[in-house]
Amino acid sequence: VMEASHSEDSGMRKMAAYVLGKLDDPRAVPRLQVLLEDKVPDVRWNAAIAMASLGDPSGLPVLRSIVDREALGRQAALSADQSETAMVNALKALTLLKDRESLPLLEKVAREDPNLRVREAARQAIEATRSAAPGASP
Repeated sequence: VMEASHSEDSGMRKMAAYVLGKLDDPRAVPRLQVLLEDKVPDVRWNAAIAMASLGDPSGLPVLRSIVDREALGRQAALSADQSETAMVNALKALTLLKDRESLPLLEKVAREDPNLRVREAARQAIEATRSAAPGASP
């Protein structure tokens, strides 16, 4: 998997980032941090989600850019379904991180996003973040 993360094929890097997160091995963090800077949005997105699943907040800026519908649209040409899936996945990752600095963005999405599924995922992220013990690390 680590070798695939170095592939010239962006599809291979994207899948490798996803798998590295699912393997739940903290040794993947340094490589995932490199993939956070990949030129291909899907690779960056999977790396950020993988980092969150490992409890590492390094991908927060990428996750926030996915949840911001305007920023997402500037990164890649996606169908409505693809955008919503990307946003829901990023919101799930933010739920894992419980990042209080993301609350204003999450609240905006929960109030204003046109998609009910996205709004519900934002509400769940807000609830998880607010219920995290004060002073607990994200």
